[in-house]
Amino acid sequence: MSWETHGLDFLVFLVLGTILIDVGAKKYAKIPDATTSKNFVIALIGAILAVVFGYLYFLAIPIAFVAVLIIVKAFYKTTWGAAFKAWIIYFVILLIYFILLVLWLSYSWLRMTL
Repeated sequence: MSWETHGLDFLVFLVLGTILIDVGAKKYAKIPDATTSKNFVIALIGAILAVVFGYLYFLAIPIAFVAVLIIVKAFYKTTWGAAFKAWIIYFVILLIYFILLVLWLSYSWLRMTL
């Protein structure tokens, strides 16, 4: 993987992660002390972990997602149920993104080799 791909992953984790954790924490889990700045810090840590663990390829995504769940619970000092509710939207949307990214890269590679 190139630096460009890691940079794109970092930006997606950061921007989409902030928005998705914000929606999950405020709207879905209704965590009272959920602020956009806290959500940004959680997404930033998740983005850094995704890039750092990105060199482990298929282990990167599960490690980063589980780490974000633990970070959400620790930051908001809430129950595992509320942390899971805030985290699940983040997980599902970013997982769909990465599946589409892998399919697109596979298609691009296949098209170049044929």
